[in-house]
Amino acid sequence: LLSCRLYCEEAKDPKRRSCQTVLAEALDIVVRSFAPILPHLAEEVFQYIPYKKDSEGVFRTGWINASSAWKKPGIEEAIEGACAMRDSFLGSISGKNSLEYEVIIVIEPGLLFELMEALQAEETSSASQLNEIMMASQTTLLSEFPKETPSDANITKGTFLINLEG
Repeated sequence: LLSCRLYCEEAKDPKRRSCQTVLAEALDIVVRSFAPILPHLAEEVFQYIPYKKDSEGVFRTGWINASSAWKKPGIEEAIEGACAMRDSFLGSISGKNSLEYEVIIVIEPGLLFELMEALQAEETSSASQLNEIMMASQTTLLSEFPKETPSDANITKGTFLINLEG
């Protein structure tokens, strides 16, 4: 998923840029974390980061400052729920190419549904974050079971517990 975003998308594409942002934040946190233990290595890595504008060293720029944008309530639970659904889906097709499938996720209205909507705003998408996590050709998110389902549909049911208390 990361390599596709980094190498297949255009340079200004928001998917590619968001992936680069995550990798840059991860590198910054890792370098600052091991700086007290490996100061020379941390300083050298920090000096060669190409997107850093300031020339100050790792020890002069302060400790780790996580942006509040990374702390959206429920986003971790949404990703965990989507990954659990993906694992269930991939387990049901056992070794087949997941991109050959269109996935329909039915979740009762409530907190889990709202969390999934944060990953896919439209009902059906082939380019949403939820669809990328599911690794399918297309993902549909519904709040009730569809009236008509194909005869060859593989229906998998599951229960996912979301804990927002931390």
